[in-house]
Amino acid sequence: AGFAQQSPVADKREMTGGGNGTGNTSPPPPYESIANVQPQGTGSILEINVSDPVKQGEGMQAYVSYRVSTRTDLPSYRWAEFSVIRRFRDFAWLQGRLMERNAGVIVPPVPEKNVVAKYSFNAEFIERRRAALEVFLNRCAAHPALRQSADLQLFLEANEEVWAAEAHNGAGGAVDKKVNRLGLSLKSLGQSISKTLHLSTPDASVETTLKEDPEYERTKAYIRSLQTHLDDAHREAAALIKQQKEQAESLARFGTSIILLGNTESGKLGSAFAELGNQADSLSVDLNRYAEGTARDFEAPLKEWALTVGSVKKVMDARAMARLELETAAQSVNARSGKLKRLQATVNTPRDKVTGVERDLQDANRKHDAAKEHYEYIMSQMSKELARFQEQKAIDLATVLSNFTKAQASNCRMVADAWGA
Repeated sequence: AGFAQQSPVADKREMTGGGNGTGNTSPPPPYESIANVQPQGTGSILEINVSDPVKQGEGMQAYVSYRVSTRTDLPSYRWAEFSVIRRFRDFAWLQGRLMERNAGVIVPPVPEKNVVAKYSFNAEFIERRRAALEVFLNRCAAHPALRQSADLQLFLEANEEVWAAEAHNGAGGAVDKKVNRLGLSLKSLGQSISKTLHLSTPDASVETTLKEDPEYERTKAYIRSLQTHLDDAHREAAALIKQQKEQAESLARFGTSIILLGNTESGKLGSAFAELGNQADSLSVDLNRYAEGTARDFEAPLKEWALTVGSVKKVMDARAMARLELETAAQSVNARSGKLKRLQATVNTPRDKVTGVERDLQDANRKHDAAKEHYEYIMSQMSKELARFQEQKAIDLATVLSNFTKAQASNCRMVADAWGA
């Protein structure tokens, strides 16, 4: 009980690595298929399809629901094939929860919110969001750690009743982000206070200022630069697509005007005008279709990778927070250590007062050890995650750029052939 009751159409023992999922949706566009790559060496399947966007409700309360279909042979799942209904806020919740519970992991991004486009229920916007949500889920499914997440399984498998009770009982991902930002401000304040306390404790026993790895500093600079250039490339790609669509619209209007002009003539001249107008009109349809393909297979991937770099920066922020917590914990240890030494050096200090400070020092040491362990764990995770990020980025963007250049060449040939005909 408590899970999606779509009939298990195949026993997991009968599953093979082939097939096209549940069979009730069309194959995804090329770029979406790039994201649906299973981790090497796992021998397991976790394929996810997002389909059937449907408007629910009216007015300001309206939203779009999606069918999320899963095909898997992972033993933790109850069925081999099943589907559930989710909305955008559910995807956002999942991303927030994955970030919260997977320290040091670069969690794939969900598409940005666009309130204006959402409430207009523009078909193009809805389709782009559907495709981006599918990429998000398959990125998670391809991640060696995230694919094992209980939260991902809950999202994919729980029926609507259980999902409402489990996923929305408490703070969601958006709230977690606000709390994290507030926590960073409070920690900064705490650091300032701790430094003030530490000025009077020269007998420091724990290092309070950590030396940053120069290679990591170079990585941070690279990530900042990468985000700037990806944002620029995406903006120019969007402008290029807009220009392509405007060209298609202008060509359609030109074709109509030429056809009307031909109607005023007779004989060969009238036929020539009609043929030219019809060719222009037909070419405008092809150019518009090409622009849509460019948006899907070039602009959308650039946008996704720009958002992914944003996810990298969030992990870097978490690392900075862990570093700050460790430094603050070290300052707390040193402050209490100095206080204890002064009490021990003072004649006739009450024993209970010394005992109290000793307990405080033990507690501070425990917190310092926990903060150190957490910081070292995040650093270790980040090292692996950044290597994975670089490898995947190189593969994806090389494929995207290669396909873009081939599409450009094909489009030029198409236009030349159309006018040559």
